[in-house]
Amino acid sequence: MAMRELLPDFFQYDDSCNVYLIRRGDRAIAIDFGTGGVLKELSAIGVAGLDWIIHTHHHRDQCVGDHLAVAQGVKLAVPEWEAHYFLEAEHFWGRRNLFHLYNMRTNCFTLRESVPVAAFLQDFTKFSWKDVTLEVCPAPGHTQGQVALVWDRGGQKLAFVGDLIRDDGQVETLYDLQVNYGDWTGMQQSITAMGYLGSFSPAKLFPSHGEPVEKPAEAMERLRTAMRSWIEFYGSTVPGTQPDITKGELQPVIPDIYHSKFSNASHYAIVSKSGKALFVDYGPNYSVGLLAGVLHGDESNRFVPHSLPELRAVGMTKVDVAMPSHLHDDHMTGFAYLQRKEGTRFWCFKNMVNLLEHPTSELVGCTVPVPLKVDRAFEDNEEVRWEEFGIRVRYSPGHSQHHNTIMVEHAGKRVAFTGDNIFNGGRREGEDRLRLNWNLIPLNRNNPEDHLKTANVLLDFEPHIICPGHGGPYEVTREDLLGFRDVMAQIPGKFQALVGDRNVNRAMDYYWARVFPYEQHIEQGKPFSVKVRIRNYDDTSATGTLTAALPAGWTAALPVQNVHIHAHGETEVEFGILPAEKRPNAPGKTPFAFALELNGKPLGEVCHGVGNYVRYPYHGEG
Repeated sequence: MAMRELLPDFFQYDDSCNVYLIRRGDRAIAIDFGTGGVLKELSAIGVAGLDWIIHTHHHRDQCVGDHLAVAQGVKLAVPEWEAHYFLEAEHFWGRRNLFHLYNMRTNCFTLRESVPVAAFLQDFTKFSWKDVTLEVCPAPGHTQGQVALVWDRGGQKLAFVGDLIRDDGQVETLYDLQVNYGDWTGMQQSITAMGYLGSFSPAKLFPSHGEPVEKPAEAMERLRTAMRSWIEFYGSTVPGTQPDITKGELQPVIPDIYHSKFSNASHYAIVSKSGKALFVDYGPNYSVGLLAGVLHGDESNRFVPHSLPELRAVGMTKVDVAMPSHLHDDHMTGFAYLQRKEGTRFWCFKNMVNLLEHPTSELVGCTVPVPLKVDRAFEDNEEVRWEEFGIRVRYSPGHSQHHNTIMVEHAGKRVAFTGDNIFNGGRREGEDRLRLNWNLIPLNRNNPEDHLKTANVLLDFEPHIICPGHGGPYEVTREDLLGFRDVMAQIPGKFQALVGDRNVNRAMDYYWARVFPYEQHIEQGKPFSVKVRIRNYDDTSATGTLTAALPAGWTAALPVQNVHIHAHGETEVEFGILPAEKRPNAPGKTPFAFALELNGKPLGEVCHGVGNYVRYPYHGEG
């Protein structure tokens, strides 16, 4: 790690984030703090200690070492709108839900334990220390409460910008720019924030990652242009109409295949001559969607059976099989009912099995807190004969990594159940191609190329009819699908423009380091194990150490382990952990983390898991 003097009495220290130091005599202040490694280097620049740490935002790579500084009497100044992440970390973790996640903020990349705060950085005010004055500017986008700090250094204005921008006009991550499900509010906020920051005419920008921005006006305009390009391209892709659930209707798609107009997420039934039915998706019949803001699994989206009398009226006698297009709650909260009351068999694509049977195993969006037994798992492009129908399954990422397209050819028609990779048909562009609605959710674990893969899957099948995950079925032509593929092929380039020459898949992947299982029930003195998986997106291999960062009193059998990750590869490291007694009045959910150092660079606590002292049914059998 290196300490660089950028200007007289102004230094940068390379850590899990860029740490900036302003020195006056033998004292200094730090803008952001990383792992705290800078404390050991202060004497080398003649500094006896820090008076303040001023944070641009709450992400763990900025502040994981704060407790080390606080122990030395250093005071913290944090953005007013993110103070709760510092002051009430335990409360945050106790209420951070694992299921039904439609809030796309990556706010769990935060401190595991509270630290005291001495000052709040309020928008449009100034923070002063000795002769240094920092003007606090709102800079939402990367996080909602992020601030930029403008320092008038002898007539030259310098700005500390957190992760608003880096290098010559790129973003640090893509996944942090989605705030609400399916939108890109973070980009809109960033565009506005850069516009306001530009009014100060800063001479240089100092980001949390990457190199100082030498030409701020050009760089910010470059990034604003790339963001506008994505927003205009993305457009309004999610259908806004809601079904009228007061009308109990079945819509025939083709003979023996029905679309139920009872639910927000589309539900389909294939009814055989014998009376057996195969359901594709079966979610709640809520006309306005889901309870997206739930704080706990028991506040989840309750299911009440629907569509069954109407289907029985057209000859259905038994729900024999149910298949999800993908794992999201609006498509499958009814599956527990089918298994428990109807004896329905559950078939799915192979990469869905673990999450369905162990719903706490991963942190992904929109899952259901009910373990479901899988009766059959499909390989990609596998076909099965069910009654008089041939059912083919194709892996189809895009909307989600855990997604497939279910294909049926019947009565002279090819039908594709596309889930949420394609929504209801949009407008015709000219007289030819139909604009097909879609969305992209980084926290659903997708890559920029995934929608293109699905477009090619559909072109390979050439369906006559698409049965989307929202809205009713509609006819498509090969030209429509070619148009869809042409649009999807533009996604990687649009995102690449936002990250420059860095790996776009890494910038999209919030889960590049992750813990399995993500949450599990724990008991004092009873060992449990987790596996940490780390993905390397670089063209060269990486070597380093992985260290367990545990709550007080917890121990790990091997707390520090070596890691070696091949280029574009993944490694897995297992840790055995022994939890201590639950602290009085503490919430049941207790986070633990793993700090990574690769090729000599500390990256901080890159991933975390949750041990829950309280057992719930979704934790499974003890």
